[in-house]
Amino acid sequence: MGNKYIVLLLFIVNLGPKLQALEVQWYLPWDNDVNRLITDKISAVPVLNGGENYRILKISGIKSNAIKLTGRSDVAVLNFEYLPVMKDYRNKEILDVILPLNDQGPKQTTRFFLVRFDGFRTGRTSGEITIVDGTNKSIISKDIIVSTISSKDLLGVNVWAYFDYNEVLKGKKKEIEQILDRAGVNTLVVPPYVLPSITDKTYSFEKLRKYLPNTIRNFDKIVIYLGLDKDGIILNRDFQDSYSRFISLLRKELSSHDIKISNVYIYAIDEPSEKGITFLQRLIQIDKDLRLNSQFYTTIGSGMTKSITINNNAHFLAQISSKRYDKRPRFTSSGHTYWLYDVIAESRNIKPVYFLGKSFEAFKVGAKGVGFWNFCDISKAFNSSDLSNAYRNGSWNIRPSNPVYDYSLIYFNKDHIYASLRLVALSYAQDEFIFLSRFGSTAFPKGVPSQQMLSRNYSDWEEFKLSKMKGEK
Repeated sequence: MGNKYIVLLLFIVNLGPKLQALEVQWYLPWDNDVNRLITDKISAVPVLNGGENYRILKISGIKSNAIKLTGRSDVAVLNFEYLPVMKDYRNKEILDVILPLNDQGPKQTTRFFLVRFDGFRTGRTSGEITIVDGTNKSIISKDIIVSTISSKDLLGVNVWAYFDYNEVLKGKKKEIEQILDRAGVNTLVVPPYVLPSITDKTYSFEKLRKYLPNTIRNFDKIVIYLGLDKDGIILNRDFQDSYSRFISLLRKELSSHDIKISNVYIYAIDEPSEKGITFLQRLIQIDKDLRLNSQFYTTIGSGMTKSITINNNAHFLAQISSKRYDKRPRFTSSGHTYWLYDVIAESRNIKPVYFLGKSFEAFKVGAKGVGFWNFCDISKAFNSSDLSNAYRNGSWNIRPSNPVYDYSLIYFNKDHIYASLRLVALSYAQDEFIFLSRFGSTAFPKGVPSQQMLSRNYSDWEEFKLSKMKGEK
């Protein structure tokens, strides 16, 4: 089937007004090693109603400086972006940075493109893609099937996207918001440096006011990070009085931005020590005694050696390092949720399938959200010379001095920031979680596949989804 389909596409391509030897090939997008791309042999692209799916399109035999792509379909919107070949930190050729079509760069006879299928109507149809290469115009097709199942936020996603975390992000708030929105990131962590200190009693929220995004309604959870010491701080009477006033005024400020207090969580400590967990217990009790009934959030890092019980009052969201999920805290109230997270060093070495697979891991253990540190943590990776080079030539074209400290999900140059294929995989993980919630137990009766198995057998999972969708009425 796969080879016949490819030949058909080549035949259609060569129907242009001036014969041109364009060749096209479709690939699945989540293994991004250029020399090991997985051919797409699936008869149609399965998409949730209101959801998305992706393919990589390789076009060879290009004569012009830039290919133009447009698409139409009765059930999905087709979007196209450029995937330049770049190198990871092991010097392997990969596809990762995602650029606009008009940034195709130097003339190349072969180019790769990311095709996004946004489903808007249930049904099956053949999508039509027009390729313009100079004066030659060619048409290819791709079958798409959109499910009766709707895409919705079942999986929480957090990437600690601080808007002005470093020099790279400053002045790019609008672009950050657009990328987060496109990626479906539904959790906003507010950093401590835009908050007044609890104990200084000035309680000016001017920095917070300027920091909050215009797209605040896109976030289901607003996490207020206080940045306290991992062991906590002294909880005396003065702190209690200050804390009560701080929370009350914070809520007033957030409410003025149409933020529901039911969406707000207090993030006192990042990866607290065991002593810090004890501090959190006391803080929760103080919060309860003050009748504030705040919701709390914390991360549980790789340093946690045992599971500790937390007497939670209101809802508690615990985001657990994947390596320490067995050490997740226990809660005395049912009002709690577990999420997973990972800290990924040398980030461009990690295949997109790993980020996609986090939804499978969450489904397997019963977690309701996932996260990765961090949207753009590159400060220790790029020295000043590296930054200057990256601004001129694009960060994807250089190797920074300390790549082990590159945790970023994006790339950048002087003027713009760009999503990675890894971030797109994390975005699609949300739709995968919906498919898993519907079909996971049937598809994987012996257990959800490991990351390695998912990479090898992802075609089988796509085929399974497609088979279920074909039976829909």
